[in-house]
Amino acid sequence: MRAEGRLSGRHVLITGASSGIGEHLARIAAREGAKVTVAARRTDRLATVVEAIRADGGHAFAVAMDVADEASVIAGVAAAEAALGPLHTAYANAGIGLPGMALDAPVAQFDQMFAVNVRGAFLTAREAARAFIANGAAEAGRGRVVLIASIGAQLQLPGLTGYCASKAAVVSLAKGLAREWAREGINVNAVCPGYLETEMNSDWFSSPGGEKQIRGFPRRRLMPGDGLDPLDVAALEDWMRARLDLPKAPLDISQFSGGQSNPTYGVTAGGHSFVLRRKPPGPLLKGAHDVLREARVMDALGEAGFPVPRILGVCEDPSVIGTAFYLMAHVEGRIVWDPATDITTPTERAATFDAMNATLAQLHALDIETLGLSDYGRPGGFVTRQTALWTRQYREDADAGRDDNMDRVADWLAGQDLPDETSVIHGDFRIDNLILHPDKPQVSAVIDWELSTLGHPLADFAYHLMMYRMPVHLGGLAGRDLQALGIPAEANYVAAYAERTGRSALPDLDVFVAFNMFRFAAIIHGIRGRVIRGNAVSSKARKRADEFPELARLAWEQAVRA
Repeated sequence: MRAEGRLSGRHVLITGASSGIGEHLARIAAREGAKVTVAARRTDRLATVVEAIRADGGHAFAVAMDVADEASVIAGVAAAEAALGPLHTAYANAGIGLPGMALDAPVAQFDQMFAVNVRGAFLTAREAARAFIANGAAEAGRGRVVLIASIGAQLQLPGLTGYCASKAAVVSLAKGLAREWAREGINVNAVCPGYLETEMNSDWFSSPGGEKQIRGFPRRRLMPGDGLDPLDVAALEDWMRARLDLPKAPLDISQFSGGQSNPTYGVTAGGHSFVLRRKPPGPLLKGAHDVLREARVMDALGEAGFPVPRILGVCEDPSVIGTAFYLMAHVEGRIVWDPATDITTPTERAATFDAMNATLAQLHALDIETLGLSDYGRPGGFVTRQTALWTRQYREDADAGRDDNMDRVADWLAGQDLPDETSVIHGDFRIDNLILHPDKPQVSAVIDWELSTLGHPLADFAYHLMMYRMPVHLGGLAGRDLQALGIPAEANYVAAYAERTGRSALPDLDVFVAFNMFRFAAIIHGIRGRVIRGNAVSSKARKRADEFPELARLAWEQAVRA
């Protein structure tokens, strides 16, 4: 046990502490340095809890308490303070759940659940608050009350209507007490745990009916915050378990907030970690957000030894989570958004930029026939074809509107005649689409292959090179002191790529940059349209959409420079 912890010097009272959540809370509080009073009706079980805490070097005291009985709660709080000193925190954890359909359940069962779950929480909180005020904890701002409610307060389950109603009342009680007691310096919160296996419910927990209901109960759907996308977790779990050897632990899913393209989720099951990419919901332009292409190219590149996450499965059936998706292995490492701030030293920045340069050169050197990707796109005429594609997508998205600079660049690019080469290209090769080694300036994986295809390698490199010509507020390096930062100058970076790819020069580089500025502006124009139509997938999408006119202007400036 640690000599000091986050709860050192605090006296914590926990009701319902003879088993389950209450016992677990008591052990954790003691390990964090608190003096713990454990309360319950089953004093024989409390003795075991106290012995275990003391054996671990902690301080604990047991008190008999029936939380539904006012006199018992008053006496229990007084005994706790007499034994361990002034009280600072109370967990109103005691509770019962008695199943029964509403038409058949006896009224006495309903009354019993409200007596223990609601009346008990109120009496525990009230007597704790009175103690805080009397002993000075409230005045010092140290009084804490935590009411243990349940996810059942938010979801209604057949056969547990009374229990769910009582836990909803606990949440409402916490809100009311928090408002009343804030002026006293007492903090009140409610916690709503999902379904947890305890001694009381272990038989039902492992039964076929219980297992089925549990999987659908606490995490039926992922409901993240502003602008993010829900999905059916139970259906995803079925799909994953049919293909992967997973531990029995339930899935835990969170959505990454970065990016405006395909929604991306972190998925864990026990000690196993994965990443899921899906097509966004809602109406989309034809050919956009094809996650199955991403999975195909990453699978082929991984077989060739190129650094990408390992593909574990692909699902084309939209009925599983609403849209097509693929699952890949999680790669440990760092995502760098701004090399000037996220990388600490000039030496590491220089090495990181060199690693980026080498990785892109490695990609462009891979043979498309050997990769099995000769049909991944059309060879030849890449810039001409892509100019036509992005011009069409730009002009067809009437919701997002037109821009004079975009129209000029589109017409200018249509008249360019560039020499052809063909390789696999990433299409969005930036430092924030790389996973860097946790401790070294090395590229562990290249991610976000949505825009990959067969194309001109110099067009791909020129897109990457745009960072030198973009202003800082748009994520670029223009205007920064590159030498002081340890970042190579644009000319040196270009020379390093040319040497790695066996070129003596990079002809028409400014034309390729202008093309990429136009293409990037067209992508942002598409995000602008999705914002207007209401199906953008990121809370940052609206900010991106507002940047479109400036990007169109920068694209035209590159055309003039070329």
